[in-house]
Amino acid sequence: MISNRKIFYLLCLYIILNLKYFLFADTNYQNVITNGLNVAKLEILNQKMNQYEISTTANLRDNLPSNKKIKIDGSSLDKTINTQNNFFDALYLLAQIEALSNSVERIQDGAYDNGKPYNISVFETGEKWTYVWTRDVAYSIDLALAAFDPLRSLNSLLFKSSKYKKNIKRNNANMIVQDTGSGGSYPISSDRIVWALGAWETLKHLPDTERKLFLGRAYDILSCTLDQDRRIIYDEVTGLYRGEQSFLDWREQSYPQWTYNNVNSIAVSKTLSVNVLNYIALKITAQCAKELFMMGAYKKYDQWAQDLKSSINNHLLNKEKDSYYAYLLSDGVYNYPVEKNDLLGLSLAIISGIADQSLSTKILNKYPVGPYGPSVIWPQEKNIPIYHNQGIWPFVTAYWIKAAKKAKHYQAVAHGISSMYRLTAVNLSNMENYDFTSGEAEVRNKSINGPVVNSRRQLWSVAGYLSIIENVIFGADISIKGISFNPFIPSKIKNSLFANTDKIKLINYKYKDTTHNVLIQFPKKENKDQGWYELETIKLNGKQISKSLVDYKRLKKSNNWIITLSHKRDKYGCKLHHINLSEDDIYSPAMPLLVKNEENNTRDPNIVYNIYSNGFFVALRTNDFSQIFNKFDKNHSFAVQTVDLQTEYSSHFVLTNIIQNQNNIININASEMINLGGHLVNNHHFENWGYKTHYLKTPDFNVPITGNYKIICEYSN
Repeated sequence: MISNRKIFYLLCLYIILNLKYFLFADTNYQNVITNGLNVAKLEILNQKMNQYEISTTANLRDNLPSNKKIKIDGSSLDKTINTQNNFFDALYLLAQIEALSNSVERIQDGAYDNGKPYNISVFETGEKWTYVWTRDVAYSIDLALAAFDPLRSLNSLLFKSSKYKKNIKRNNANMIVQDTGSGGSYPISSDRIVWALGAWETLKHLPDTERKLFLGRAYDILSCTLDQDRRIIYDEVTGLYRGEQSFLDWREQSYPQWTYNNVNSIAVSKTLSVNVLNYIALKITAQCAKELFMMGAYKKYDQWAQDLKSSINNHLLNKEKDSYYAYLLSDGVYNYPVEKNDLLGLSLAIISGIADQSLSTKILNKYPVGPYGPSVIWPQEKNIPIYHNQGIWPFVTAYWIKAAKKAKHYQAVAHGISSMYRLTAVNLSNMENYDFTSGEAEVRNKSINGPVVNSRRQLWSVAGYLSIIENVIFGADISIKGISFNPFIPSKIKNSLFANTDKIKLINYKYKDTTHNVLIQFPKKENKDQGWYELETIKLNGKQISKSLVDYKRLKKSNNWIITLSHKRDKYGCKLHHINLSEDDIYSPAMPLLVKNEENNTRDPNIVYNIYSNGFFVALRTNDFSQIFNKFDKNHSFAVQTVDLQTEYSSHFVLTNIIQNQNNIININASEMINLGGHLVNNHHFENWGYKTHYLKTPDFNVPITGNYKIICEYSN
């Protein structure tokens, strides 16, 4: 055991040895960045050639590179920034270099075609992920890669579409391929519709010839997928789509631990992220139909979108907490609102306009942040390894920043930008994820270790970094018809990162076959970190323009923008919810252990229970659930969650059926059924069953009493 005094002396020694780093941290554009006790240092090798070296004191993932140094050679890159902050400029080059490293001509993965390589010009997913996944590539293309390489984006998206199997006659229709997730793939996981975001952004950047060809193809793929989803995963009762949370695809990481071997409740849950994605996809598909002069289809999908927006705000909006539920957990009949936070879903709800300005500000004000950035879910779960749980994912942080920009929440934008550039700097790469409590890419020998999986140059992390520079700080915004620049720069970012200059430049930004040089000029320096800078006046090629959106047809091959900013003060009541990193403040309470008729179930006076029965609230913050159970003399389905009165956090639900009379249960085994198609295995289950012509027939049975019955079909995919 090391005494507290020895730990103190060691810490003092560490600080003394690194004193120059702490004294000259990046508060004034120095070539040093600190992140907690980790320090990254930039050495300029040849500034004119954009050549740098970064070293770090951090414990790197897999101890790579072992010398804790990387060289950045940006001499061949046309697109650069000049902010008079060498480290900031170098990290933008690093993001482009890593995007190029992920631009490959061959992919392979052991889970596909026996690991055989496949020749194609696409984006691979990261250093450890040498394949293309729908959600990863779609989010990445939406964030920044459509601008980086539109043709490669197109190839990547088309690779993730597929025709129906030969025995299903659908006139060669294409649909989007669903990634694997909990319990297999579709329809347990159903976030494949994120493909629409990447497709729409790609359409904005493609040359006219390719754009016209892809527009019709994209519409066909989207409409086919949406129509299939309407048949299979759309719930008529709530007006919501079923399926696992987007990207949060590791069961017990964000769902109750009992889903480890029971994914039924995941399959029939209705999540914020999947439904927001469907709303965005419906709007995109409607717009594609309009571009193709298919007004009937436009009206159909646009109406579906409006209906879905209403359903999201009717069923997933937590009015009491001024936020959205992460999902409605379901037993297949009843839905139970889960008071957890999904940062990606919340960010997309703000960006898409499902949440209005007032609600957006409240969501951003209340979401907890730590010193290293926001976690992707809140609160965290004890005893679950770090990955989605207790994890910072830079691509989600990027969407959070873009949501904050839309809501003019300058504090969230500033905190997010700081999180991303510090984490990238000290880890020498745009990593897949980090531990929320330490900012480390790998935590070992602690009560909770992880992240379980992590990769350098993770595609969507790279895209997220490019996006915060190009789309937030410089404000590049591409529409289907033109381009605009609407910078959003918090005063804190100006004062910490660009304190040595009154102007910053983006050089050789590409849009279709045009290039753009953007000069941003700041007004007189604001010493306070409050407020932000935004567009005041704009000149294009020497002429003042009244609107920042410029039609593509009006552009020259090379374009020069001069943007003057003005300082704005907060009128929305922006603030950040900085969280204490103690266990009491970040972890949700444990799920209740249900023991019928047990007295004094709770020992901790701060722990109480919320109880639902057959879909309805029957007890709020009771300290004895068995007493509630005993009040019901008929068969009931219950959902019970623990509530910690100190933190106001709720646990995951435990679902249970209280059956007063076991004679009311009727079990029919597979061996008793008559089947057409498939074959019975071990008198237990059917295999190779499920084609359209197949059926199963149960023997006749009589129910003991008149009433409503729940029918449960056990299956595995």
